[in-house]
Amino acid sequence: MSNTFELEQAVLGAIILESRSYDNVSSVIKPKMFTDARHMAIYSVMEEMVSSGTQVDLLTLKSALSKANSLDKAGGVFYLTELTSRVASAANISSHAAVIVTGKQI
Repeated sequence: MSNTFELEQAVLGAIILESRSYDNVSSVIKPKMFTDARHMAIYSVMEEMVSSGTQVDLLTLKSALSKANSLDKAGGVFYLTELTSRVASAANISSHAAVIVTGKQI
């Protein structure tokens, strides 16, 4: 498993745990920058949620993914829950996002 993959998980987990974290990365990260198809699907739905004024958390994300018929594509509920365990805090989300954008390992 690459460091970038783990950082993608950390970024998504941070957004799920602290919705405002999305604001810290949304100007630099786009869905196509994620290396994992599940992460692309999750982040795309997060973008749509925020655009429509919906706060991102585990329950609203699950609901939005289900509504978009993307829950299975995103790895299911278990994977979403697993993402939240990949991050201790959202404090480093900007530096994690920089690795996703550049593709350079830290």
